Amino acid sequence: MLRKNLLIVGAGGFGREVFQWIFDHPHHFPEIVIKGFVDNFPSSGIQLPVPLLGNDEWAVKQNLGLANEKLSYTLALGSAKLREKVGMIYENSMLNPTKICYSQSYMIVSSKIM
Repeated sequence: MLRKNLLIVGAGGFGREVFQWIFDHPHHFPEIVIKGFVDNFPSSGIQLPVPLLGNDEWAVKQNLGLANEKLSYTLALGSAKLREKVGMIYENSMLNPTKICYSQSYMIVSSKIM
């Protein structure tokens, strides 16, 4: 099985919830290894379950020249405008996007997962 070394972009409440859901349901994502969080403005005093590795600028440079360890990312940002802005930064990087979707989520017909 191919492993996905995952960066969770956003260490706020939503990012921590995404971490916890993956951690609590490993059978849904057996290929994922969470490497840590990426956040431009981390909250001080918040205990994170995995390391805060850096900011967006740090993250997009990580896959340059790494043949053995490809990194993936998932955007865990509560604000749609911020997700769009940050998503553009990662879209042009060498990192692989990974979609995390709760198995019992409901999607309306007009929704679009990017």
